[in-house]
Amino acid sequence: MKFCNSSYIIDKNGINFTVYCAAYYSSIIREMIIKLKYRKDFLCGEALAELMNKVLVKNKVQFDEIVYVPMTKYDFRKRGFNQSEFLALKLSRMYDKPLKHYIRKTTQTKDQIGLTDEMRWNNLKGTFVFKPKEKIGNKVVLLIDDVFTTGATTFFCSKELIENGAKKVIVLTIAKSSI
Repeated sequence: MKFCNSSYIIDKNGINFTVYCAAYYSSIIREMIIKLKYRKDFLCGEALAELMNKVLVKNKVQFDEIVYVPMTKYDFRKRGFNQSEFLALKLSRMYDKPLKHYIRKTTQTKDQIGLTDEMRWNNLKGTFVFKPKEKIGNKVVLLIDDVFTTGATTFFCSKELIENGAKKVIVLTIAKSSI
């Protein structure tokens, strides 16, 4: 298992946020993510959440609320759960911080696997929307996802959060791919 020892700053179109990843997407981490996502191995999920927790502790990350990358209703019904929501809920309980559902994914998109960087960005543009009745109120939001590849998913989610009142967005993923 190769751990990530640094954070990444994403700064695009006036939207910027920090990304922390627990490890690189290889060997054991890849197997654990696949087991969680496709085989509902929640024990793997527990272990992955603990790795994410260690990143927060090591980097002294401070936040007010937790949000996760949403799925479409179709994908949720097909899989039966959202792995990012599962991880966010675990962290929410560890830190006694509210888990918020600020964002919806409104458009069914192609699977990101196998797409080029540009295709990934175009595939996700306009698919995430802020829920209109929600209010963030100048909070620091921790956004949870499973894998960080090009940053497209976390960028579009962070954009919605920042444009709707988040003071700051910090992204935390289990893994960073080497794409």
